[in-house]
Amino acid sequence: MDSSSDVTTIDHHGFEQYYEDFKEYITGDLKDLPLSITGKPTLIQAMKTVDPKFRVPSRRSITSDYLPKLHEQIINKLKTTCSSADFL
Repeated sequence: MDSSSDVTTIDHHGFEQYYEDFKEYITGDLKDLPLSITGKPTLIQAMKTVDPKFRVPSRRSITSDYLPKLHEQIINKLKTTCSSADFL
């Protein structure tokens, strides 16, 4: 099996559907708070169009898992930067 068979392409109809889903997302759901977007059917449908295996993370998993890890990474980077600085 050659590697080109592993690549998923979106045909013209698929691209049009993705574009319509994305446009609906931008004009309808983007006005909501950022984390509330994750539960919106239009975003979920758009992501299914792009990659059927992708699952949009829930608002809860973002706030309880991703954001605390990101916070810790930022704090560690700041500590490292500050400890190596000549002047603060």
